[in-house]
This record gives sequence, C-alpha cells and structure tokens, in this order.
Amino acid sequence: MLNGLEKSVGLQGWAQSGPGSNAPVITHAFTVEKVWYGDVLKVYIEAEDPTGDIFKIATMVDQAGYGRYPTSWVYLKPTDRKHLKGYLQWNTYSSKPPYVSEWTHVTLTVSVFNKSGNESTCLLSQ
Repeated sequence: MLNGLEKSVGLQGWAQSGPGSNAPVITHAFTVEKVWYGDVLKVYIEAEDPTGDIFKIATMVDQAGYGRYPTSWVYLKPTDRKHLKGYLQWNTYSSKPPYVSEWTHVTLTVSVFNKSGNESTCLLSQ
C-alpha cells in the first residue's frame, strides 16, 4: 500500500529448489508495509549459494489496476556470489501510470539466480 511508512513485511512465501539442487537460497527478505507515493522503497535481501555462483537478482513489481513494471536486474560482482546481503530499492514514482491512488496494493517478487539457471524466489506484498 503506498501510504505511510509503517512496519516491516517479511517473506510471504518463497519457492526454493529441492534439496541437493545446488540452487541459491534466499535466507532473509523484508521491506516496510506501507510507503508514501514518490518515496524510495528499500527491500532487504540476504541469499547464499552452496557453489558460490549467484549471478543475478530480478525484481518484479505488480501494481493493482496497472499491471507489471519492467523487470529490474542486478548483476553481482564475483565477490558477492557465495553470500550476499544488502538492499534493493524501487522508486515508487513512475511516469507510466498517471498517478497512484492511496492504498494501492503492490506485490514485489524478488528472485535470485545462479549461473546454472537455478532460482530462488520470494514474494513481498505491500
């Protein structure tokens, strides 16, 4: 909901590959529950990969009444490919929809991929 900043939203659910798959694992992810339109929304993420080859992070934002924004990609440096922690950010202002009304619901999907194409995904709702 794009309104006032309040409490954190943790992992709503995530899809991890099965045991022994050498897939990356998102161990922690959270963001605030509400934010004012025009503010920067920060998403904390922590992930690890047993083989040390996390390659990229995808962030997808779905907005009720508008649809999906283009996927944002972050490519990792070799030093961050075994274990990463930090913030992703999304500027809630957009010239795509003319305005965002109060209490607009958005869903953020964050996926971590390794070089083999294995994926770990978490869903964060606003």
